[in-house]
Amino acid sequence: MPSPTVQRGYPPGIGAGEHAAAPGQARVWAGVGPAKIVDAGKPLSFMALSPPRVSGALLGLAAIAAWILLAWQVLLWSRLSVLRSGYELSAARQMVSRLEEEKQRLGIEAELLSDPANLGREASRRLGMRPPRPGEIVGAQ
Repeated sequence: MPSPTVQRGYPPGIGAGEHAAAPGQARVWAGVGPAKIVDAGKPLSFMALSPPRVSGALLGLAAIAAWILLAWQVLLWSRLSVLRSGYELSAARQMVSRLEEEKQRLGIEAELLSDPANLGREASRRLGMRPPRPGEIVGAQ
């Protein structure tokens, strides 16, 4: 057999029934699966260029790697969810604290404003009101 010529890429006329090499020559196709020597007189077929079969061990290893990646993503997602929930809980506690302080302040202010002595002072100061004089009170009949 003559020395093979090495060519790269896809062979011409795949499936068209062309021969891989001129009569009396052999070609080696590299870069499309493993390099294969194709005899000169035989038509080029897809079988000559088929990729190698993947072993069961390699498939098992790929499946294990996929499961590990999936588990890592679930773990990362759950950790980020816990972290986000912690920040939301902290913000909610700060808001509760602010609202409780405001409630206490408003309660004290409401007590001061509803005191009768304070009401009279504020009515005369802000509105110019005064207590009624004798004879200014008229009953409804």
